[in-house]
Amino acid sequence: MDKEREPGIFFEKVVLKKCLFEIRPAKQSEIKKQVKMDFKVDNRLNDKKNVLFTDFSVVIGKEDEEMPFVLDVVVTGMFKKDDKNENMDLDTFSKGNAAVILFPYLREFISNLTLRAGFSNPLVLPPMNIAKLMKEKRIAKTKK
Repeated sequence: MDKEREPGIFFEKVVLKKCLFEIRPAKQSEIKKQVKMDFKVDNRLNDKKNVLFTDFSVVIGKEDEEMPFVLDVVVTGMFKKDDKNENMDLDTFSKGNAAVILFPYLREFISNLTLRAGFSNPLVLPPMNIAKLMKEKRIAKTKK
């Protein structure tokens, strides 16, 4: 791989695959500053190994009874290999880059959802080093 060149991968689209959101009416209406989040990344390559589907999910509030809601969200990104300008294979790309690209979409969706749900201080996920998180926890898997 030539580190001076782009990877030769197109980001085709991102879709909201799953959203389960439940407000706990008896709980406090304010969202805590420190929120426990469980992230998971699942990668799937098609048979020709030229299309990558990355599911990036987060579960919030499931284990924390003080959270005023429970949220389980999955966004899916679709990435295609540029056969004319390939510089990185999709398997390598899936081990970090795909989730890094999807995180801002996940972050924005959660902020918007909690704002529209009526919380006076919507949940804004902090900036995170997703690549480092993936290396430390090994949350990415590629299914072939």
